Amino acid sequence: MGAIKWTRKILAAVFYATAGIATANWLDYGLTENYGWRTVMRIALVGSALLGIACLMSLFNLRYGVLLGSVALCLSWFYFGPLAMYIPWNRLIWFITIQYHGAEQAAALFFLLAATIFTLTQRRYWSKPNSGIEGMG
Repeated sequence: MGAIKWTRKILAAVFYATAGIATANWLDYGLTENYGWRTVMRIALVGSALLGIACLMSLFNLRYGVLLGSVALCLSWFYFGPLAMYIPWNRLIWFITIQYHGAEQAAALFFLLAATIFTLTQRRYWSKPNSGIEGMG
């Protein structure tokens, strides 16, 4: 039981760390080059910072790490959601190679999507701690 719990904690930390670093990397470039709405990008940057905090928090308390990760992902998708709609997904290789920072954009979206899927699979931690579902996994 303890090994499974630690595996989930480490997985959460890895997902949140990679998403936080990838999104912060893209936002650093985007804010420097005035690429997009600055206010929305700053909100997403707060989400990236919260992903880093969720990474650390999930190692100590998985429930609070997942909850903070959920909030951080919502803040990050506020910018990256509309951005994802404008990427030509049918020509992704062309997009990555032709655009100067296309690989960073695609990586940020991929890791953000992976962290979102992981968080949705951990939704059992969103409920109250005394609801009787801790023993389930």
